[in-house]
Amino acid sequence: MKMYESKGETYRPSDDGFVFSQTQISLGILTRNRERLAQKAWKTAAA
Repeated sequence: MKMYESKGETYRPSDDGFVFSQTQISLGILTRNRERLAQKAWKTAAA
């Protein structure tokens, strides 16, 4: 997606056979990042 954005184009996942929309992919990435940050904070607090 970043490659397309840097060219000023819109990435269409369906062109590559994906069934998720760009919005769903972006939300999934944000969720994963938040989970990783929470895990890191939890480990740091426990140390």
